[in-house]
Amino acid sequence: MRPGDRVAVVTPSGPVDDERLARGAGLLEELGFRVSLPEPLEPWRIFAGRDDARRRQLLDAFADPDVRAVWCARGGYGINRFLPEVDPGWLRRHAKLCIGFSDATALLQLLVHGAGVAALHGPMPTAHQANEFCG
Repeated sequence: MRPGDRVAVVTPSGPVDDERLARGAGLLEELGFRVSLPEPLEPWRIFAGRDDARRRQLLDAFADPDVRAVWCARGGYGINRFLPEVDPGWLRRHAKLCIGFSDATALLQLLVHGAGVAALHGPMPTAHQANEFCG
């Protein structure tokens, strides 16, 4: 990844705090990335949205030819609810770097071991403090 690359932030797990998301996006922009934030989903139970909406948001980010990396906004729980419906072959054809940890680890495992796509176990934009995000 290089400055100027577009990063799509997605919410495949728990709901995000808008203020934290804005701060995290600002940090990514300070690093030189162009940031695409997700369209807000209608929160459902303990999730950022219903399973199909979160899956669609994730796959749309991978399908966007202008996006260089997909960055999970936060962890929590929920990715494993829709991962069985994600085709590793499709991910391979739409390969992008994916970054996250916590709940996103299941997605990273599917990318690396199922699709042969690079993934990075790393900080997420809604970390509590800037030093948690930037190291």
